[in-house]
Amino acid sequence: MTNVSKLPLNEATTGMKTWLAETHLQIQAMEHLVLSLEPGMVPGEIEKALALFRLMSAPLEEHSRISSETNPTNAPSPPGNDFGELVVLARQEREFLGRLLALMSPNLQWDVIGEQLRLLCQKPFELSGFYLAQANWASQEIHFPYFYEVGRIRQVHPIPLTPTSGLTGWAIFQNQATYLDTAEACQARGMILTASELRSGLHTKSWFGAPLPSPDPMRPMGLMGFHCFHPNAFSPERRRRMTLVARLTALHLQDQLDAP
Repeated sequence: MTNVSKLPLNEATTGMKTWLAETHLQIQAMEHLVLSLEPGMVPGEIEKALALFRLMSAPLEEHSRISSETNPTNAPSPPGNDFGELVVLARQEREFLGRLLALMSPNLQWDVIGEQLRLLCQKPFELSGFYLAQANWASQEIHFPYFYEVGRIRQVHPIPLTPTSGLTGWAIFQNQATYLDTAEACQARGMILTASELRSGLHTKSWFGAPLPSPDPMRPMGLMGFHCFHPNAFSPERRRRMTLVARLTALHLQDQLDAP
């Protein structure tokens, strides 16, 4: 995000510049908080930490009021208006993070949160597919409690929990955020295409997998997968937000498991 302190005063009111600067700091604070929390904390501590973040957001509403007063018609910013574009992007990101926080609850179910996260992420990330993979280290299986692809929810059978079990198995054992930006790269890592996908060309050309961390640093609880039909679809900014979504979800899923 551009340093708003360097913007000319004639491009924005003092109130809007303050709103933008505080919003930027708030977003950074949330990301730092989520990355600093560890799965397996004392049950309830994660929710306490996020509650403090929700309180931090309250003062920014005053600057939202200032924003509407300085642009009462909500007219779009003219082309080339960098400040107007920054305000729009900041509002969009703040709204996205606010909706993400609202989805997190003490009683998450894999399939339900999967659908809610897909609805939240599909448009901003331009997704053609989204899924949750759950690693069962006891039975050595990967389960797919939620799998959405090409406009429908699919039922996917469990697969062995091994590094050679396709793209998902390989990525779980990588245990780090993994980005493949072409169809060839996805297929080289184990993605199998059907004959209809090959004929139509409607198949994954960008894939990002974010691990769902657990208290055992060597054994993630699973993976959150993002698909797109276009190559090079996920910018570093998008991947950063996807990783945040995955980590926040994993923290709440683990908090639920640890609760008495």
